[in-house]
Order: sequence, then structure tokens, then C-alpha cells
Amino acid sequence: MMKQPTKRTARRIASAAIATSLGLALAGCGGMASNRSLYSMHQPVVERTNYTLDVTTGPGGMSLPEQRRLAGWFEAMKVRYGDRISIDDPMQSGATR
Repeated sequence: MMKQPTKRTARRIASAAIATSLGLALAGCGGMASNRSLYSMHQPVVERTNYTLDVTTGPGGMSLPEQRRLAGWFEAMKVRYGDRISIDDPMQSGATR
């Protein structure tokens, strides 16, 4: 046969259960960390890298070996849609366009 808990023991168990439930309920009310700076917390990362390749050109444009070297460089760099390529020709030759 089990013993019936006394009123004092029952009251102690009930108060402990209430205190535990209130503590757990209030623990969930903790606010999120706030960002008070001017910097965004979820800002996208944008990368930019500049590369340079010097090729030799003549009045007739680029030679076939230089064209192959440039094509190989583009393949190695994995140039894809959206990449920006700029050409700087000090001679401003129409053949290099």
C-alpha cells in the first residue's frame, strides 16, 4: 500500500511544480539580440576580383598563339555569364576589337 502524501508534502510539490513552470515560461520570453549599429545583420556578400593578362598585339591584331593563350586563360578562369571583361588597347587598333 502506498502512503498518502501529507498536506505539507503535497503543498511543497505543488509549489515546486508551479515555480518550475513559471521559470520555464519566462525563459522563453527572452528577447532576441538587437543590432543597434548601422550595419545590416543579413547583408549579402558581394565579391569582386580584378585580374590582368597582358597579350601582345600588332597592327594586324592578335596572333594565333596569343589568341589560343587568351582562350586558355578564359577557360582557366571559368569566365561565365555575368563576368565583366575589359580590353585596354593603347594603340586603339581596329583589329583588336
